Amino acid sequence: GAKPYAIACVPFMMAAMIYGYGLLLSRVGAKKAMVTSMLASSVFLFLAWLLLGVAGRWLSFLLLVFKESYVVIISEQYWSFINSVLKDEEGRVFNGPVAGLGALGSLLGGWFLGRFALSLGTEPFVGFAALIILPAAALFWIGYNNAGEPKPAADEAGGKKGHLHLSILSENRTVLFIAFIIFSAQVVATALDFR
Repeated sequence: GAKPYAIACVPFMMAAMIYGYGLLLSRVGAKKAMVTSMLASSVFLFLAWLLLGVAGRWLSFLLLVFKESYVVIISEQYWSFINSVLKDEEGRVFNGPVAGLGALGSLLGGWFLGRFALSLGTEPFVGFAALIILPAAALFWIGYNNAGEPKPAADEAGGKKGHLHLSILSENRTVLFIAFIIFSAQVVATALDFR
């Protein structure tokens, strides 16, 4: 099937999405960048849902690549927001429960898909995904309004260190090693996903 090829395209889609988000982040700030990226994703998913019956397999391929990329990106956006709001001590306390709630979301989504995919088909879930992003975006907007928007350091403002800020990999060896661990884990996860 086409799934291995789609999975092989994920790093390229992720790189494009991360760069686009970094560019947006540099230009409009964290709150607007987050909500704009969520609304753009919602629009993409909604249009994909409308066109699935007409466009066929290539759009299904693109949706798989997008989904595999977006789930990583949005998770990182959530954690970035949480870590910008919490102090180090609070982060140690709250990261576990937040990760647990995230897992419950995955379980609930999997249950809905397993329960209704046979009777409804999978196409309606693309439309549902487009819809469910909207309250999440609204909650993010409210969260940023309540917690305040993190401000970049003077040497980072406006993308001065690049929209991806890759220089941090040479500035901080710990971050480099963490990036390598994450990269390795993604390679393993992708390799295990080839069926």
